[in-house]
Amino acid sequence: MEIGSGFAVATISAGVNKPREVILATNKHVVDHYNEDTEGLLKLFVVTSGASGGVRDESRKQEFVNAQVAHVSSRHDLAFLRLSLAEHPEVNLPPLKLGHSTLVDAPDTLLSIGAPLGTQDTVTELQVSQNNLTEVESEEGVDLYRQISITNPGMSGGALIDPLFAGLFARPTVVGMPTLGAQNNPTQGYMLPAEVIQEELHLFLAKEQARMGGRRTFITA
Repeated sequence: MEIGSGFAVATISAGVNKPREVILATNKHVVDHYNEDTEGLLKLFVVTSGASGGVRDESRKQEFVNAQVAHVSSRHDLAFLRLSLAEHPEVNLPPLKLGHSTLVDAPDTLLSIGAPLGTQDTVTELQVSQNNLTEVESEEGVDLYRQISITNPGMSGGALIDPLFAGLFARPTVVGMPTLGAQNNPTQGYMLPAEVIQEELHLFLAKEQARMGGRRTFITA
């Protein structure tokens, strides 16, 4: 079973008395083995953290089994999931703000929200270890990444937060997504820049708006 992380980037309102939907961002390789035609042998499910208003409440943790792959980037290791809140309408998943990876430099410290090695709801400090974008080849193809310190399986697709913009009165700002670990260096990893996620999100939402004939309201941070 693939384990990865993700975060909300948009909410969709379909109208009065219709359940809201949340769009989650994650890595393509996290959901590659999901197949909705496999009659339940493989399932894509999402577990929320249970946090609300800055307070963790394990009783609020919910599991969704109706998540769907809504968009896969043909250029990047990136996917968007569509999550209907009909199962748990009380769950609040506000979209996180997508910032600019260019604002962080080595050796800045970032906060990685994810599930390293399957440990859920974990905050890990990662350091930016290279200022410039680096061209890296992986199983997904060649892409541009920012080099960071070690990433573990399960962190892929999570939010990399710049703590300088994550204070008590500021909205957390996502500057990237942990995506790759370097095969030849176990202490090195790579993040997909927030600018890439933003670009793909705009393309996806434009297609959704056209598909629905403008009958939906999209909310991003």
